[in-house]
Parts: sequence; C-alpha cells; structure tokens
Amino acid sequence: MAKHKLSAMFSDLRGKLNGSKFSKGRSAHTLTNKVKGSNPQTSAQGNVRSLFRKYTSKWQTLSEEQITAWNEAANDTAYKNAFGDSYKTTGHKLFVQANVNAGLFGGTEMLDPEIVTVPTIVNIDNIDVNSVGPVVKFDTLQALDPDTSLVVTATRPLSAGKTNLKGQYRTICVIPAPTPAGTIDVTATYVAKFGNPIKDRRIGIICYTWKKVIKFKAGNDLAGKVK
Repeated sequence: MAKHKLSAMFSDLRGKLNGSKFSKGRSAHTLTNKVKGSNPQTSAQGNVRSLFRKYTSKWQTLSEEQITAWNEAANDTAYKNAFGDSYKTTGHKLFVQANVNAGLFGGTEMLDPEIVTVPTIVNIDNIDVNSVGPVVKFDTLQALDPDTSLVVTATRPLSAGKTNLKGQYRTICVIPAPTPAGTIDVTATYVAKFGNPIKDRRIGIICYTWKKVIKFKAGNDLAGKVK
C-alpha cells in the first residue's frame, strides 16, 4: 500500500483502475495493489487477526459512557501521517489499536482510556553483530522507568551498502520491565526470526519503549556491519 498526496488538480481520488484501488482514510489517500503474500497464514499474522476480531467485537459490549470516553480521547489525540499532515482517529480505532498492541506486547486489557505519561526515551549504542557465535547485542544508555518495557525491532541481514532501512524493521522480542542500562543480548530471538547474521551484511536495530498499552519510538536507530 502506498500513500499519496493530491495536488491542486484533484481534491479526491477513489475507485479501481487496472488492478489498483484508490481510497481515502483519515490519515491519507492510499493506492493499493491486490497481491497475495508468500505465506499469509503465519502464527504471528494469525495472532494479530485474532486480537483484532476480539476487540472489534468487544467494542460493541462497552457501555455508552466508555464509548464516549474513547471518542473524547481520540478527539484529543492528534497523529501525523507520512507527509506530516495532522489527523484525528476514532474512538473505535483507538480502542482496538491500544488493546491489540497490549496483546502483542504484554500489556493489560484497557476498557477505559487512561492518560499515560510518556516514559523515558531509550537510546542505544555499541551494536555488536557477528556471524561467529553468532552474536547480536547492543547497549542501552540509561535505565527505563520501572513500569516500562523495551520492544526490540531489527532488520534481516541487508546489503552492506544499504543505508535507508525504513520499512525493514520487525519486532523480535519484548524485554519486560524493569530494563536497566547495560548490554542487551538478543541473539536467540534474532536468529529465531531471521536466521544467523551473514558476514559483511548490515543489520539495523531500533528499540521502542512500552508503557501499559502505548508504544513510543526510541531516540535513535543503529545499524552495524556483521563481522
């Protein structure tokens, strides 16, 4: 799916054309080509679908007061799309998103919206990726808040000359709170996800902080050449 921004010549663009579908959401206009993935039935995908169905249905069981609270929370929360334009989501989408993420990252179910303080942003350094061993580890530069977990995302081994790693990151593990400063070894979960690091390839790592049902982007990303 590709997002696109309309010019002054077009105020709206929707419909189908030569196998492509133009549509409009709250965040942006999108262009989608109908494709079938190599394996659309992985356990991870199944888990996401199951959680999505669960909380889409559970929304119907909320009280009128709870639905009003979620709608108000959504109206008070501004997001930005890929073009930097602000948009608002809906209470239903915010409820489903928050609880699906909680199910994926070890949070607790939230039937009422809560105000969550943004946790400490975590920066990482000293990435060490080695095909011998193998080894995939890095250092966190400061401890996280006591109730904040660490979500680790990484790329598969990529070409050493590739510098733009956007869109390549996948979650490999969640390190539960508390997370102290120091070395984090994610070799086992990396290998389980992508296989062994390949010599002279490039691997990127980004960590997210996780507090209750909200995930925040970390302060930096880091990439290293496999030794």
